[in-house]
Amino acid sequence: MKCKSVSSENVDPYNAGSEIADSLEEIKPEVILLFPSVHYADFTDLYDGIFDVLENPDTIIFGATGDGFYETNRVGSRGVAALGINSFGKIK
Repeated sequence: MKCKSVSSENVDPYNAGSEIADSLEEIKPEVILLFPSVHYADFTDLYDGIFDVLENPDTIIFGATGDGFYETNRVGSRGVAALGINSFGKIK
């Protein structure tokens, strides 16, 4: 299993999603646990940025919102943290 934690404080939702996906792309995530702050609104652009970079419509995005985000290397009040997981098909 491969896992990687990343975050972005980019205020543009599409660009934040693209940054997250760029960082996770090397592990080819099957699942992304996504924890964006509430300022990204309906999350459509955030998801579009992720899916456009990963080019894998089967990637599952699961998560919730909060007042901020916590990630291995930083904490912020505006932004998004994500944990990408690739189980090589073992987790369904």
